[in-house]
Amino acid sequence: MKRFGSIFCAIGFSLCAIVSPSAQTLDLGGDENIQASQERVKKSKLKKSEKEKGRLSFSGRVFARDVLSKVDFAGAPTTHERSVDSARLAIVYKRKWLSMQIEFDVAGGDADLNDGYIRIQPNKNWRFVAGRFKRPMGMLTLSSKWELPSTERGLLSTVRLGADRERLPFTRTRGDGLMLRYKKKFANKKKIYATVALVQNGLGDDEDLLLSAADFGQDVYGRIAFKWNKDIEVASSVALFPYLEDFSGPDALNHGVVVSAEARVDKKFFSVIVTGFTGTNLLAPFTLTPQAQGNVRAAQALITGYLSRESKPKRIEPFLLLSYLDPSSEATNDVLTEWGGGINIRVVKDWRLTLDYLQTSAQGNNSPATGLKIATLQVGGRFKNIGFN
Repeated sequence: MKRFGSIFCAIGFSLCAIVSPSAQTLDLGGDENIQASQERVKKSKLKKSEKEKGRLSFSGRVFARDVLSKVDFAGAPTTHERSVDSARLAIVYKRKWLSMQIEFDVAGGDADLNDGYIRIQPNKNWRFVAGRFKRPMGMLTLSSKWELPSTERGLLSTVRLGADRERLPFTRTRGDGLMLRYKKKFANKKKIYATVALVQNGLGDDEDLLLSAADFGQDVYGRIAFKWNKDIEVASSVALFPYLEDFSGPDALNHGVVVSAEARVDKKFFSVIVTGFTGTNLLAPFTLTPQAQGNVRAAQALITGYLSRESKPKRIEPFLLLSYLDPSSEATNDVLTEWGGGINIRVVKDWRLTLDYLQTSAQGNNSPATGLKIATLQVGGRFKNIGFN
């Protein structure tokens, strides 16, 4: 049974930057610089007004695509599909130390809830979130699709297991729950983020499992992220997932642990995001080897080049995406791999054009999905921060 999540409404805040008296009285030595200083003072006053009165803002994003795909099976035809992959509208209200965000996706004709949460941030260090939000695991999962050059986040996010079409537990994007985050900033600009979260497990949404969401309870997350500087970040998450050892009923319910190791490097001419996962085999009932246990092992890497990063707004981004999934270390012929790449062109600030090719290969008959070749041409547009006090 499909869950839409609860919509949590509240009033939020946005911090304001106040121009210091010394900046306002500085002798800039030119009309243009004086005008720039006046503009900064004006913006500072506006932000102060927003902090006191609150601000309602709107943003949106649309991805439309043409897709050619072919299943890796003898005699399988090449298929073509044209669709609006994503059409999202977000509404944000902020005031002082409270904020609220609601985000819908209407691409399928229904208003599906993506985000809907209350955020309480009493100071710069602590943040509490209640509602529907992204699960704190995996840098690619936590990254916005708009910021990534590829059309998808890769095999670990797109693969569906078994007849029930289940997502991988450790790359599910959003869920309903509670999250607490602590941030510590050091004098040398290094930062540490510590996050804990309880998120409703997704398996109970499936009617065929004969179990309710309450039977599965909550996924439990703990995450530590260390930001060395603006270019380098490393992180690790630990998650406790309820899962089924088989489909016999409630007695088959167990709990397993998955750990991630993640790193991001973002330089002037390139960026690299690497993520690895290992832990309890949570996928056995959804594969062709349900008797195999062992450990799940998975990894992804996204490598992006920036050919014209300085010539804003235009930016050309060639990229390479690699993925690996071994559902069980005890089973054989069950590995899935993916490779692909393409080019993303950010034509203007809020428009982008992407062409990519991804190929998934199944090692053998025990692989949880078949091989697939897919080429995508995608156009994206967005608007943001349209609002009023």
